[in-house]
Amino acid sequence: MFKKLLIVNTVSLALLATPLIAAETSSKTASEAKLLFDARLRIETVDDAAFIEDAKANTFRVRLGYRTAAHDGWSALIEVEHTSHLFGEDFNSTANGNVAYPVVVDPDNTELNQAYIQYAPSEATKFMLGRQTVMVDNQRFFGNVGWRQNEQTFDALNVEHRFNNGLNFRYSYLDRVQRIFGDEHPNQNLARWQLNTHLLSLNHAVGLGTLTGYAHFIDNQTLPLSSHQNIGVRYVAKRDNKDALGWLASAEYAKQSDYANGSNDIVLVSNGGKAVWFSENDEKNGVRPMGRVTRGVRGMKLAPKQQVLSLLIADNDQQTVLVATENGFGKRTVLADFRHSGRGTQGVKAIAVSERNGLVVAAKLVNEDDEIMLITTGGVLIRTRVKEIRELGRATQGVKLINLGEGEKLSGLEKIVETDDELPIEE
Repeated sequence: MFKKLLIVNTVSLALLATPLIAAETSSKTASEAKLLFDARLRIETVDDAAFIEDAKANTFRVRLGYRTAAHDGWSALIEVEHTSHLFGEDFNSTANGNVAYPVVVDPDNTELNQAYIQYAPSEATKFMLGRQTVMVDNQRFFGNVGWRQNEQTFDALNVEHRFNNGLNFRYSYLDRVQRIFGDEHPNQNLARWQLNTHLLSLNHAVGLGTLTGYAHFIDNQTLPLSSHQNIGVRYVAKRDNKDALGWLASAEYAKQSDYANGSNDIVLVSNGGKAVWFSENDEKNGVRPMGRVTRGVRGMKLAPKQQVLSLLIADNDQQTVLVATENGFGKRTVLADFRHSGRGTQGVKAIAVSERNGLVVAAKLVNEDDEIMLITTGGVLIRTRVKEIRELGRATQGVKLINLGEGEKLSGLEKIVETDDELPIEE
């Protein structure tokens, strides 16, 4: 496939910082408050041989914010961001459904971009808490992805300190990331990730450059399989020369390995009623990190006309696997009743597939306190408690979950996530 990307230009229309306050109210100098305004027109075209149509994306982004004056080291900032398309939408923003065009990830979006408080008791120390940009070192691992319209920001705590000996220390705790796909994206896993991440960095001048050591402990609670840690060192040196050519040199070494949920137990369930259970970090049959364009490894060996329906991430072997079939039958089985069959095998029986049951249409990890929604091909939705579904052995046929009409099938089930404004089920 031949892919050609042409970014015509990015035009910054305005950048305005208007002083509103210039006063001293204590022994420490109070900085000026500022209105922040930024507008950018971005024109991008993509000629991709895999598509009949070329993408033409004309997008306009506006940011408006306010930075307070600093008093006794305290200040705050708030900023909103809006992105919209201009002159048609001949591109796939990943949110607009225009899949006939190549992807340009600049969807229409309005969101709170930044909102944080800052405390800087001295020039050597700074604390920041709230939604903010996080740009670490050369932004190889963490940055704001500034070339896209929707800026990537983090709900974070950031601490920086410069010691008297010239050593610089930085620590960041990341709770959530607002990604470039925008807060209003219909796919919430693209819009934001919940994190439990710690970033550490130390740097000091060495010779003509700066030596930096860093450690990133990334627990991605939205996509657990992507959790990992980076440990690395980087050296950057440069020489400026007004009368001749200067130079810049850098060298970096980093090692990536599993961290947090990077060692989960994985359960694959097929529509043929089989389940494969294996450990992600098993030395022989686990799933190792691979490049984006690799073919991957076999997770489950399938019989003809069968397919994998579900990938489940198990926290412990006392969770129950709820399996449902197209004819409205299902059952719960404790995960411990399964055996570690190993990756790439046919697995073990999760439920009997028979003329009575039909094929499996859904499988979920559930707890007794959960509630589920059953969905039929006739558009019927039935809400029920998990504890009302019997817990049975692996090879049994299960019990009836829902009564179906003539020609009607069960198409799936989903766990229900309660919100504060939802009412409980009536007894």
